[in-house]
Amino acid sequence: MYPVCAGLEYRILDARLAHTRGHGHTVFLSSSRIVFKSEIALRAGLQIELAVDWPVRLDEKVELRLCLRGRTANVAGSYTTVLVSRYEFRTRAPGGARIGSGLCQAMAAARV
Repeated sequence: MYPVCAGLEYRILDARLAHTRGHGHTVFLSSSRIVFKSEIALRAGLQIELAVDWPVRLDEKVELRLCLRGRTANVAGSYTTVLVSRYEFRTRAPGGARIGSGLCQAMAAARV
């Protein structure tokens, strides 16, 4: 796990909580898990989609977002650990597009 502080947006994929969205920031990050802090406490066992504002630009010009999916595993107050099931980097629209506005549509379209 690497200490990385970057802004993020999340969306809960559970049908009963489909409108649950929020913001936060990463605390630790690896290819298999992410720990983030959000404005509200989440619960364990939820399917979640995250879009992380990546701190490094592609070719020093193009802003990126790390789009990932997973399941919330551990929750301690406003800190949540997500076990990552899939991830991909996407270019970020100028001004920072939000989840659901096309940025992570490829992942959403692949939802089973």
